[in-house]
Amino acid sequence: MAAGALLSAAACAVAVRDEPPGEEVTAKELASQGHRPFLGPVGVVLEVAKSHGGLTADQEQSLRVVSQELEADLGGRREAGDKLRASAIAVVRAGRADPAELDRAVREATGAVEQRMRRSTDALVEVHAVLDPTQRAAIAVELRRRIEEKYRSQAERHDRRGFERVAAHLMLSALQVEQLKRIKQELVGNRQRLHPSRDELLELATAFETDDFATALDTFREKKTRLLRARFTEASRRTDAVLGIFTPAQRDLLADLIQEGPQKVLLGEPARPAP
Repeated sequence: MAAGALLSAAACAVAVRDEPPGEEVTAKELASQGHRPFLGPVGVVLEVAKSHGGLTADQEQSLRVVSQELEADLGGRREAGDKLRASAIAVVRAGRADPAELDRAVREATGAVEQRMRRSTDALVEVHAVLDPTQRAAIAVELRRRIEEKYRSQAERHDRRGFERVAAHLMLSALQVEQLKRIKQELVGNRQRLHPSRDELLELATAFETDDFATALDTFREKKTRLLRARFTEASRRTDAVLGIFTPAQRDLLADLIQEGPQKVLLGEPARPAP
């Protein structure tokens, strides 16, 4: 999410509603370029299992239960996201962060994302357990194809329109943009390592064919959890420095951007619900 990148620490609570990796594009642009709607990792595996797994009726029912359980979690996750977003907005409008309140917000944001990661991991293990070795192999082939396609198309479409749109909306000066870019660049290492790489996803797809998938997934989740905590900790340390770059009027615009979502404010589209 562009607002999260610009605000860094103060908007860290918005991470529970963060946009998927990649540049921001409109729904029409996505449709015209032939992209699928964004699906989380469990959604992708469920979709591929249904289309390439040759499922039995019993297996379809088991996967339907997994999907329904995930949907049942959405209400609580959206409520937590709303609470964390409200904290971030209050910090932005105030122009400074109360240390105790910021620590609480960071703990809640980190806990919310970790909980989502654990739930997704558990769901993927459940899906894997339902399938036989032949089905797992067929699904892994399609997952690898989609991973290659995803990263190839990202390389072809990579740009910085999200940052530029936010900067224009906030009417930032050249100096402000340079200051924000400098801080963003200092934080980008944790962000890049937090997002799964092509090689990491290919390794998981290969592990999906084996009985060691649950172990591989746990190792991956633990690694990303450590990076998540480091990212939030480092971002929170810079909150006041980031907020000091904006004027009061710009902070109000940024708070509106966090509250309404960049899709609505910048592109005039309905905000996407929390995944």
